[in-house]
Amino acid sequence: MGEGYTIQVFFEKNWTRYYEFLQDLPKGVIGYFEEDDLGVVTEKLGKKMCIMGNMPLSILRTGTVQQCVDTAKEIIDKAAPNGGYLFTTDKSLLTVKDVKAENFRAVNEFVHEYGIYK
Repeated sequence: MGEGYTIQVFFEKNWTRYYEFLQDLPKGVIGYFEEDDLGVVTEKLGKKMCIMGNMPLSILRTGTVQQCVDTAKEIIDKAAPNGGYLFTTDKSLLTVKDVKAENFRAVNEFVHEYGIYK
């Protein structure tokens, strides 16, 4: 973007009905999506913006390690095949109690191994 800045926009809740309007944003915006299906977001907006988000904090807080890793894999498989995806949670972590440490660690290790563009 102009002056060397990159704009990151947090799209709270579901923005499906606004994808047509989001096409008007300048190329290079980072779109942080909370609840949208990242497969659809990537299809509709992936050439326009870098996509990020979508790993539910609720699963990291209450799920098993396997549920968390399975969810992370599903998200990466939907959002990352053609590049332009940054793996992160659906919301910002505010305290250490927002997630189980073992779940967070397992997902972090999984993403570092599985989420590599080749």
